[in-house]
Parts: sequence; structure tokens; C-alpha cells
Amino acid sequence: MTVPIKCRGKLILCVQNRMFDCLHMAIEKIIEEKNLELSPDMKELIERMNLGSYGHGGIVYEITDYLKDKEDAFLFAKLVKEAIEIEKDHYKKIKGGMEEMQNFHTEIIKYVNSLP
Repeated sequence: MTVPIKCRGKLILCVQNRMFDCLHMAIEKIIEEKNLELSPDMKELIERMNLGSYGHGGIVYEITDYLKDKEDAFLFAKLVKEAIEIEKDHYKKIKGGMEEMQNFHTEIIKYVNSLP
């Protein structure tokens, strides 16, 4: 199963559950280790990511439903970047994996920069 994520209707990530799970687990670890306070929207996004990892695949997530302001969007981009760094050895083993995850981060940054 795959986990597709969109931003403003554009598909910005579509990876296998296992690959997405690595990202999700690393993000949760970072949040816990840094004891980050998340907005209700960010908490909901992280919970939805959990469903994407362990629940039904194929559910499309529109990140703009959860990242409504620049602060949350920037924090999410930062978390994704740190998670990619943590999981880079895993992603490098998957053909196109590292590139896919870096593109995901790039698209989030584009979204961040478009916010007022």
C-alpha cells in the first residue's frame, strides 16, 4: 500500500507504507526528544500520519488541511528534514527513496514560503 500526500492538490509524496513509517517514527521520536508543543492541527496531522503508516493505505492526505499557518508549516518542514537525516541510510537503500523524500521536503518549503 502507498501513502499519498498532496499540497494544494499537487501530489508531493507517494511512497510505500514502510518507507512512510520510517519518516513518521523519526518525526515522533524528534517531537518526544525535544519535548515539542504542537498545535492541535499539527497533533492531528501526526495522528493521521500514524494511520498512514499502520492503517489503510491509499488515503490521500492534503497537508494544507493541517498546516494552516507559517509557524506550523515551518515546524513540519523542519521535522521532515531532521527525520530524513535520521533515516537517510534506509532511504538510500531504496531506489529513488532519498530523492523522493528530499523532493517532499522541498515541496513543503515551497508551501511555507507561499504563506503570509
